[in-house]
Amino acid sequence: MQKIFFATLLGTALILPLAAQAQMAPTTYYAGIDAGRSEQKFSDGTGSLKQHETSYQIYGGANLTSNFGVELGYVNFGKTGDSDGISSLKISPQTFYIAGTATLPLPQHFALFAKAGIGYSQTKLSYTSTGLDGDDTVHKTQAMYGIGASYAFPNQVSVVAEYQDFGTVASGDGLSAKANTFSLGLRYQF
Repeated sequence: MQKIFFATLLGTALILPLAAQAQMAPTTYYAGIDAGRSEQKFSDGTGSLKQHETSYQIYGGANLTSNFGVELGYVNFGKTGDSDGISSLKISPQTFYIAGTATLPLPQHFALFAKAGIGYSQTKLSYTSTGLDGDDTVHKTQAMYGIGASYAFPNQVSVVAEYQDFGTVASGDGLSAKANTFSLGLRYQF
């Protein structure tokens, strides 16, 4: 709960000055797609497991000034799981998020950026154990953040590399799942 409060407070602190700045600079919009590697950490009270999978992300946003903006996105972390021969568990998390963004333009078309916001995760669980099969879906709201760098080409296309941490994307009944991504992608500004 403290993370959600902190993310909301940080998002509000970023967005309020943006509203004042938006009248002083033209707003630009962008859309992007990334692919990369997710790291998912699971624990169930008896042990823990860390796995890596292919992830992808689609997002769009608005640069309200040259330094601040807002972004909406969707991340699919891939499907992971574990089996001991008797029972198995498969987990498929995905997150929708909204974040405030801050960008530091650098010379030679480079830029550094950071984002902080709130994610809404939906995690599908599939399990089998000695003839018992089941499916469940867990929903969770959590704080998220990201950092990255971009290089802008003259044709409004940028190459983007970024790390994002979505914290605990699922919890309950002794299960806890955390997820983060490192990705590369393309962004188009219009």
